Amino acid sequence: MKNMRKIVRDALKKIKELRMEYGPLVKLAEKSEKFKSLVESSPILKPVLDRLKPEALTPEKFDEEFWAKLNALKEGSEVFIFSPYLSWKRIYDYRKAMEEAIKRGVLITVHTLHPDHWSIKNKKKHDSCIKLLEGIKVGENGVNVVLRRNMHEKAVIIRGEENVAYFGSLNVLSKVDMEKGGDYMLKFTHQEIVDALQAFIQTLAQHSEEFISEEQQVNNKFS
Repeated sequence: MKNMRKIVRDALKKIKELRMEYGPLVKLAEKSEKFKSLVESSPILKPVLDRLKPEALTPEKFDEEFWAKLNALKEGSEVFIFSPYLSWKRIYDYRKAMEEAIKRGVLITVHTLHPDHWSIKNKKKHDSCIKLLEGIKVGENGVNVVLRRNMHEKAVIIRGEENVAYFGSLNVLSKVDMEKGGDYMLKFTHQEIVDALQAFIQTLAQHSEEFISEEQQVNNKFS
């Protein structure tokens, strides 16, 4: 048993090293001959990799699953939504479920772009969507909205009795015509992958804001 645990730990360590070198795990097999040879020479890795492998979800399937999870989360659970863009309809779609989750003691945080970001076409509408999110409250508890000066990531991370991360191309709180555009979400359920994705996104958020701050300082210096 100890030998098996060591093999798995060593395998996960090797995969982590390859992931750092070549990018997300889902693209390793496409980019790294080392990864292919690692799998071929170690059949024992297959069940491990099967657990690490993400499940691809259509927008409709993601929406159905996320709705169900949001309605089932218990006290102490946390939900992190990364949606650069917002729409009234999508916020209204989730509003009741968010309110009920907050009532049960679930913490919800939404990262979205600041209304002044250059890619926001209708700044007043985006600002009103932010206010709509901030207005989702039960008593003194409500949705925590984090305004970002720079972001592109689209993801949902759920921490609680079940840990799951969704990472892809879908703007969860803005897409209305979900059948158009070929968007997708990859679902990760392995604890270490969820941890790694959350750490990656949080680090990305921190550095992206630092980059904007440095850029502003340079612009101020020469203005």
